[in-house]
Amino acid sequence: VGEQHGQAIDAYALATGQREANVMFLEWSWVDGAAVFTPAKDTKTKTPYGIPLNRVALAVLERRRQAQVKHLQYVFTYRGKPWYPTSLLRVLARSCQEAGIPPITVHGLRHTFTTWLARAGVPKEVRKRLLGHSGGDVHDGYTHFDVASLRPYVEVIDRLLQGEQTALMSSAIS
Repeated sequence: VGEQHGQAIDAYALATGQREANVMFLEWSWVDGAAVFTPAKDTKTKTPYGIPLNRVALAVLERRRQAQVKHLQYVFTYRGKPWYPTSLLRVLARSCQEAGIPPITVHGLRHTFTTWLARAGVPKEVRKRLLGHSGGDVHDGYTHFDVASLRPYVEVIDRLLQGEQTALMSSAIS
């Protein structure tokens, strides 16, 4: 599936586990080297958070930086404008059909991201932090992660996407 059919946004969503809105409306200003810092006004929980980017996500961003036509504000665009749920859903469905797999949404890719991390032994607290979840036990308020300490966990996705555990893909999607 080519970039024109949403491959870049699909790959980034799977590699980061970010919410649909944070993927569709990802701004260049949020990208800081090998991390993304989402401002409070753009998070579901209204709490700012940063996540480290793995090699897959960084490669997607680099391809977007090198694109002949690049939006000044948004990383991902469709026909020169930011993505919107209906257009993204249509393109994802077409991509899945071309790949011969059942349709999936960005939210489904988010579930795949956290499932793969869980199966690889990444602790629940780290998975919750990477997903930007705020709810949980009282102890969660006492557990803090900085972006650098989360890096080894997102690199698990790189290994999975490189085929070290390709069987996970078919079981997570179905």
